[in-house]
Amino acid sequence: MSDRFDSLLRILSVDTTTGVEHRGEAALRTLLPEHGWHLEEQPVSDDRKNLLWTTDEAPRVLLTTHYDTVPPYVPPRIEDGVLHGRGACDAKGILWAMCQAAEACRARGEHRVAVLAVVGEETHSDGAKAAVKALEGRWPDLRYVIDGEPTDNGFLRGALGVLGLEIEATGCGGHSAYPERGPSAVHDLLHALEVLRSESWPVDETFGPTTLNVGLISGGDAVNVLARAAKAALMFRVSVPGSQVLARAEELLGDLPVSWRQTTSSDPLRFWTPEDVPTEVARFGSDLPYLKALGAPIQIGPGSIHVAHTSHEQVVLTDLERAAEIYADLTLRLAQ
Repeated sequence: MSDRFDSLLRILSVDTTTGVEHRGEAALRTLLPEHGWHLEEQPVSDDRKNLLWTTDEAPRVLLTTHYDTVPPYVPPRIEDGVLHGRGACDAKGILWAMCQAAEACRARGEHRVAVLAVVGEETHSDGAKAAVKALEGRWPDLRYVIDGEPTDNGFLRGALGVLGLEIEATGCGGHSAYPERGPSAVHDLLHALEVLRSESWPVDETFGPTTLNVGLISGGDAVNVLARAAKAALMFRVSVPGSQVLARAEELLGDLPVSWRQTTSSDPLRFWTPEDVPTEVARFGSDLPYLKALGAPIQIGPGSIHVAHTSHEQVVLTDLERAAEIYADLTLRLAQ
């Protein structure tokens, strides 16, 4: 196996699950040579920090992705030209490709590029938020933010937004043989969820349908007890402004014996794409709703979103190399 992939294997050999990203910092520092690059640290929380590589020139293009991963950690291996392991395509493999591209640009005389590796994308994007706070206004000539996520090396024209809700119900806690004595929180919660699931949510011409997933449900004390409390966490992938979906959800839930609160929200986002290239819409979230404050958002990266977050996460090495070429060519074009 080529020595070219040594640094790639090195960064995947360390568990950087969200919250313990600092464990991989030493390996990440080797992705770009000290000669020609300045490495800055952006504190986020505790020992967690973003890493930013810059040259002596202010960037016009920012290459960025995250180096935190979802649990559980899966160690890397290469078999038959395929890299397996946690972070292979989401997104430490992408970070490696971006660093390869940045160094290729510098070797060809284009120094107006920077690379940003952030923490926390898999949870609350606290790394991206810290980056915007640190960088907004610093580089007036920064034009584009290229965010790496697994898109099979295809450009995305936009991404759905999200709307997260928590719904709670309260019951009487009595004997289940006498349901007439009071409500069951579980029953009330299930009814509220079915009302939401039965609704025809908006469809947008560009972004497609709004979808709903009930991800977590908890409640009850025993099989023969009317539940005293029940809770559900759900997430909409919104193709229209989240406020529109929230207003309809509030209307549907208004007369039901439940309470609710919003946990997260972001609106659909359009990305910059080259003309006359096939594009798709991302249903998954990313840091771009925050990083767009720094420049026109672009999203493209190697690997499939359908293997990200799975026990068989993987990416073809030639796709990583192709991504490095795409990032380099795109940066050289956009930096002019």
